[in-house]
Amino acid sequence: MLISKRVQGMYPSQTLALVELAAKFKEKGYNIISLAVGEPDFTTPPNIIEAACKAMHEGKTHYTPPSGIKELRAAIADKYKRENGVDVEGSNVIVTPAKLAIFNTLSAFVDPGDGVLIPDPGWVSYREMVRFARGKPISMRVSEENDWRLDVDDIVSKIDYKTKVMIINTPANPTGGVLTRDDIKAIRDIVLDFDLILISDEIYEKIIFEGEHVSPGVYEDLRMNTVIVNGFSKGWAMTGWRIGYMIAPHRYIPELEKVQQHTIMRAEHGPVCGFGSA
Repeated sequence: MLISKRVQGMYPSQTLALVELAAKFKEKGYNIISLAVGEPDFTTPPNIIEAACKAMHEGKTHYTPPSGIKELRAAIADKYKRENGVDVEGSNVIVTPAKLAIFNTLSAFVDPGDGVLIPDPGWVSYREMVRFARGKPISMRVSEENDWRLDVDDIVSKIDYKTKVMIINTPANPTGGVLTRDDIKAIRDIVLDFDLILISDEIYEKIIFEGEHVSPGVYEDLRMNTVIVNGFSKGWAMTGWRIGYMIAPHRYIPELEKVQQHTIMRAEHGPVCGFGSA
């Protein structure tokens, strides 16, 4: 068979399978409320749409710099300083779809056999991305009894010399669990003690009903080992625009940019205008 073993071993997205199943039932006349995909119940705000259309009518439809428009990168850094208490600069930011940001980060850091800690239950794509990068997914179990938060002792017990990356997602998909400030501090200690790379998926930070969202980037020493992933899909109902970003230490930006240059190459211009006026 000509298909690579990596792709042969990859499972289709269970989320998308459920979306397709719900669509089939809707076509048959059933009243279906699908909770399969993270889709806000409102549309992109008009000012974002208008700003994007205005920019396109002004001719801003051409290639952008591979890491994103300078003004947008600066605006993202300013947002993280202002809202999250994370002191970063525009040069720490790469604009890219959030899902691809995770894929590219795993591609940049994971060698065959490297262990990657992932929340379980967690977003279905984490495991398949790790396996595609030829890494070994390691489950970090979460449970309702612990408010869907991570168990520090369980995490430490699963780390060995091949463990290289930890992925956290807060607020979490699909559990809704929110890591506390104490949880983030405990994760900081683990990451630094074992010299891991931390991928912090913060795409749901605006959809929170209890507690607070705490980015691990608030710890200056932890920022040197952390890649933050976020975007506009959930908070601004821009799921169809496919615009997100990663924030990483300067020492890793050139390597992450290489992966970006040889995959999507760059995120395009339209939606980013809207963010500036949102």
